[in-house]
Amino acid sequence: MKKISFFAILVFLISCSSNTLKKDYVKALILKAENERNAVCLRKAYSKAGNDKKLIKKIAIASGRIPDFYTYKLIAEKFGKNKEIADALAVASMFPGFNVPKKKVVKVLSNLSFSGNVAMAMLNTKDKTAFNIVLNRNKIQKNRYGKDIAFNLWRAGKLVSDKTLKDFYKTNPYETVYSLYRLKKKGIAKAEDLLNADINTKFYAMFVVDNPEKLLNENKWQLKVALIRTKNNLKTAKMFLNDSNPLVKQVAIEFYLKNGGKVSQIDLNSLNPAQIEVALPFVKNKAKIEKIFDKGGFYSYVAAPYMPENAYEKVMKSKISYYQKLKYIEKVKGKNSAMEIAKEMFKKNGETTVTAYLTEKLEEGKLKKEELLSLVQNSQKKYISFLIDAGIVKFNPQSRPLAYYIAKIKQSEKLTKFIIETNKGKLECEFFPEYAPLTCLNFYKLAKSGYYNGIFFHRVIPGFVAQAGDPTGTGYGGPEYSIRCEYNMLEYNEEGIIGMALAGKDTGGSQFFITHIATPHLNYNYTIFAKLTDGFSTLSQIPRFTRIKEVKIKN
Repeated sequence: MKKISFFAILVFLISCSSNTLKKDYVKALILKAENERNAVCLRKAYSKAGNDKKLIKKIAIASGRIPDFYTYKLIAEKFGKNKEIADALAVASMFPGFNVPKKKVVKVLSNLSFSGNVAMAMLNTKDKTAFNIVLNRNKIQKNRYGKDIAFNLWRAGKLVSDKTLKDFYKTNPYETVYSLYRLKKKGIAKAEDLLNADINTKFYAMFVVDNPEKLLNENKWQLKVALIRTKNNLKTAKMFLNDSNPLVKQVAIEFYLKNGGKVSQIDLNSLNPAQIEVALPFVKNKAKIEKIFDKGGFYSYVAAPYMPENAYEKVMKSKISYYQKLKYIEKVKGKNSAMEIAKEMFKKNGETTVTAYLTEKLEEGKLKKEELLSLVQNSQKKYISFLIDAGIVKFNPQSRPLAYYIAKIKQSEKLTKFIIETNKGKLECEFFPEYAPLTCLNFYKLAKSGYYNGIFFHRVIPGFVAQAGDPTGTGYGGPEYSIRCEYNMLEYNEEGIIGMALAGKDTGGSQFFITHIATPHLNYNYTIFAKLTDGFSTLSQIPRFTRIKEVKIKN
């Protein structure tokens, strides 16, 4: 008996080892297919996956990333009645670049096991037939997926009538709020119905309810921001001019001045650079502007575009970036002059913030693609992130052997946590290597190299996101490469979700953002690769120009 038992155990171990190797092989095929946008490779992975539901789910997601409608349809036909796989197929159909004729997508989705995700994907097609199918199935299933449908009605756009919104609001008021917000529909939601809702619901409800002030919770800075914006009047903004939260105060200053408030009522000397930045358009006293500029650092940065023409030499000799100097030149000499000076600056030093300025002008239609290409000439590698973001160069990853991708999967599995140390405090974060292995590894590589050290948060929209990772500080910079998007099923459903900033599909590099609140409209469009686990109070204190001291990887 002992011999038989030993033999059985040995066979079992060999079988397990073989099964693990097979899974690793298929996972590597999937990752290779995704990163190289190789449909043939994905089909090979599908043929090797057999009936392994977890692998099939990964392949379903990959078929949307590439995209590969052939594999997508095969999976739908064979596994479409499996809820998890059907959900993956539904989400995959919503990824950017899934350019399949609407009718074909609707046909596939309508034959999947019906669920909240499938309903969402069908609404997202904005197809009338799909919209009616969703509403009819919801009735048949006695509103089983009513919450999911209510939350995603906005995706159907003009197909959604006020009656439909009212009907869903009666049964699912909390969930319908986000659709009302996205569709800009007022007169349906009532504050009294939402007093016990979570912060995310209250935040968006404030923009559509009758009495938004009833939803205010003084302990939630995001709700103060929402109230200031939705009321959009002098009285409300004035209430928060001295708020202890720097982001609330920033929004209050902006809306106070926009609504006729007097600059003289604000102590400009007490403001941080981000707060000064929103106040400066209303400051007419040039002496005050020069005083702010003379404080140096980011104060000079934000004040530069408002400096008087007779301060030209002063501005040009200052230590602010070329990008901001060019913004000043725009003000005093006009955009055409600034453009010509930018070209000359680039020829002399090739400084990246000048390239950022030129990229911005390209987006505005003031510069032609051919002109930018002519300027960079043989230095394209150095400026590749700008060229990719501008749509001039397409990202074509190198073909690599499967061993490379197996190694990457194993490396990514070891990534667990990291800390973003800022001059405002620490942000403790958790990686999601299972969902975005190459994105996690890219962030890890940059962090270990010290890439993020000294970079500041260049884009902070209170109540939306805090964004960093651009060494130029302009929003146009990045490393000398781009990475593939790894869209996944994770959602921007709360504060602290970390995603890759993009200028379009497959344009990621080093820039990332952290959400201040749930932002469902970003779902499936920007790779989620991590989330905040601690440091939410620090996040609430981070305005634009906050420095990152270091990003530390924890083992």
